[in-house]
Amino acid sequence: MAGHETADDFVAYLDAVMNRSDPTGIAARPRWVSILGIHYKVEYVETVSRDEPLDGLISPSDRTIRIYRGLPPEESFEVLLHEVVHGVLMRLGRMEEADDETLVQGLAIGLSQALGSISASSPCG
Repeated sequence: MAGHETADDFVAYLDAVMNRSDPTGIAARPRWVSILGIHYKVEYVETVSRDEPLDGLISPSDRTIRIYRGLPPEESFEVLLHEVVHGVLMRLGRMEEADDETLVQGLAIGLSQALGSISASSPCG
């Protein structure tokens, strides 16, 4: 789909973040993400919410994910995953789980660690 990142773009972003090949994390930051068939624009902003201090926020109504631009790349990646988990749970109609920050954060950290450990070779070398 024109204007949207591909799986290859995501792999490049993941590689840049996890291997710290882009220390600023700016070059490879995704601008779009698809959550169960719905495309969300990813915006990196100075203020995520006027109501409370947040690092990230998903807005299903306008299909955006806002992430605080001052975060280090690895943390920005985890925040993006956190918001994607919210989105997946909402799209599945699991609103109670989507509102459970402990569950969402646990899933986001687990995904971040799993994605960061993907390797073509065995973990033993």
